[in-house]
Amino acid sequence: INAEYGGEDVRTMLAPALSDLLILTLAGCVVASCPGTSIKDPKPFWKPSSSDDPWSPVPHEALPYQTSTGYTINAGNLGISHLANVELLRKLDAKAKTYGEGLVDTDFGLPTATTGGWSVQADAFHQNFNNGLQPEDFNVLLQKESNASNVKVASDTVNGVLQNVVQLSARAGPNPQTGERMVKTGAILQTAELFASGRYEVVAKFPAVEGLAFAVWSFHYERHLESSQLPHGQIDSQFVPNITGWISRTNHEIDIEMPASCSGMCQGGGCPGQFDTMNINNYIFTNANSGTGPAYSNLCVRAPEGTAFIDGQYHSYAFEWHSGDSDQCQPHVDFFFDGQYIGTNDVFVPSRGSRLTFGIWPAGKNWVGTPEWDEVSAYIAQVNICPFNEPNDSMYPQIYDQPTGHDIWVDLPALPPVVAGLPPSDSKCPGAATCNSTASRPIGCPCGNRSRTCASDCCDFNATPDPDSGVCAFASLCAQECKSSSRPMDCKCNKDSQCKSKCCQASKCVDSSECLDPCTASTNRPLNCPCNLTLDCASGCCDYNAAPGPTAGLCAQDSVCTAECQSDSRPVGCSCSDDNLCQTSCCSHNVCKTAESCPTPSGCAVDENKPVGCSCTHSWQCASEWCDGHCELH
Repeated sequence: INAEYGGEDVRTMLAPALSDLLILTLAGCVVASCPGTSIKDPKPFWKPSSSDDPWSPVPHEALPYQTSTGYTINAGNLGISHLANVELLRKLDAKAKTYGEGLVDTDFGLPTATTGGWSVQADAFHQNFNNGLQPEDFNVLLQKESNASNVKVASDTVNGVLQNVVQLSARAGPNPQTGERMVKTGAILQTAELFASGRYEVVAKFPAVEGLAFAVWSFHYERHLESSQLPHGQIDSQFVPNITGWISRTNHEIDIEMPASCSGMCQGGGCPGQFDTMNINNYIFTNANSGTGPAYSNLCVRAPEGTAFIDGQYHSYAFEWHSGDSDQCQPHVDFFFDGQYIGTNDVFVPSRGSRLTFGIWPAGKNWVGTPEWDEVSAYIAQVNICPFNEPNDSMYPQIYDQPTGHDIWVDLPALPPVVAGLPPSDSKCPGAATCNSTASRPIGCPCGNRSRTCASDCCDFNATPDPDSGVCAFASLCAQECKSSSRPMDCKCNKDSQCKSKCCQASKCVDSSECLDPCTASTNRPLNCPCNLTLDCASGCCDYNAAPGPTAGLCAQDSVCTAECQSDSRPVGCSCSDDNLCQTSCCSHNVCKTAESCPTPSGCAVDENKPVGCSCTHSWQCASEWCDGHCELH
């Protein structure tokens, strides 16, 4: 039972929505009518039915099948039906909205601010590296053995034209323990900005060698904990039960990976040396270490005979990501090779702003084979991103990737071009924007109440009597209106009187309905209002002893929360010096913990999933996945 969904069992809650999705799918709306798409009639994979068992793998088109362009589609690991329900994702996105561009704490992933974080970029991005490699454009991912010293700028002839390219190198050698050859370092770049729905393209030359995975993917990762793992009185409204235990890992990701690694096409977990194969994956939730998960669709493709995705030549690898809207454009991702349609993955489609990531990295031997080389390089010639800015795009802070700290990537120094004076990219996003476009609409076009719909990023809500029927205007007009004493929606504010709606919430002018009941505000709720987080309350105290039930908190004086943590029966999250001071009789690392996470002798004796506080030598031994001599929360 998850009280965040009104006390309903998640299985029961999703049943009606699954029927709605069936109706939409049978009506042919799942992959049609999305502005900006290059393929008007993609073949769907997912085939939802009202009779599906919500806990069985998603139903799909009979496998294998061929697309209209001759590519063969198959599949491997597939997530479960109830997590494929787009209504669940929309509910989570709605809960994330208030803190979308804010910050979260690095211990528990709980929101701490509504501003100061990353934002999703709405403008197009084109780079051909003729200005070198600049830190404002890209950084180096510090995962999958990626090493910044393996990144350089070189020159090469691409489609008959000399240009600067990025050289990504990998190095291999014998394993010092076993003597078996292994890849020791690789190289992965990612965009410095985050993007959501759009067309993503990387033009690259990959070497046709075993031992490496060659990949282009979008990536966004969050961590949400159940209440027993949080400080007393805290609830993470985006924690989804019955997925991966006490932690749900929100992993929004779209993959192009070569070679393929799906069981429907490959033997033993991979297709080493088969460079005519490719994974086209979607993620929403993932497991801890397996790279799969309960909301994961591992689709794979085999190219037509005589075609290879990797052959030591430059090729275009692209996908068009549609997060969709509430009506005609349903979420799906279309994949392309050298401009030709490959196939569609229309289940577990991400919505959250992500970094475009690409490079070469060591994967398992069963997947990619053994490296019979010492050093190889891939070359990146172009990166193009054309945002669609679709209504279902969303954002939420990532615990390990924030402006205040990002231990998973590092800035590059500026690397100058090898050949100076060459022209910048002349790539353009396909199609000219009109008043019917999803984004980049010209001045004078209707924009509803979304400034991001306009090329100017200015939707003038004062242009018409209806506050939800704005018109695209010059950016200077919005800047001027947002300094007036009658500011339209989306302008910054610090008091109600500054807004035309007379309603200022989370430092933005919003619809007047949001100010009718102060207990429904996203922050600064007065005393005795319902609350889930301490941030909900102006006092900073959400008292969960005020009423029965773990989510029946009420905003209280801060002295109430202080008193509970000074009593002889302290709730989870309070400081302590002895087990007897805690309601759970578990004081670990001077904090009251839940009994099940207490480092008891029996709990510490297991090989895996050790509670916090148990001694360890490797992170995989810990339920928290973090070992520093003892299992710890990170």
